[in-house]
Amino acid sequence: MLALKCLVKKQLEQLAEKDVIIEKQNSQLEKQRIQIENIIQALLHARKKLFGPSTQATKQIEGQLFLFEKAQRLAEELGIEQKKITVTPYTRSPGRDACWPAKGD
Repeated sequence: MLALKCLVKKQLEQLAEKDVIIEKQNSQLEKQRIQIENIIQALLHARKKLFGPSTQATKQIEGQLFLFEKAQRLAEELGIEQKKITVTPYTRSPGRDACWPAKGD
């Protein structure tokens, strides 16, 4: 029985040591995560400084005029829908070739 108590005590000490080691590793992992996040932010800042801000990231600022705002509002009030315009290329019909000058004229 005494041997069992000693064994349990020894295992409890080992578990406590492992808990300390795990806590240190978690602390190191958190520091590394923060360092990685700082590096990512520094890279994003350097890229923005080098290439300028992304045009897709700009938002409309309050008070800033939108180019087609009035036209869009008017179209919505009138219920006008945007229609797709199709353009067909011009083709000559066989009977009309006489109207066109021949090559070299």
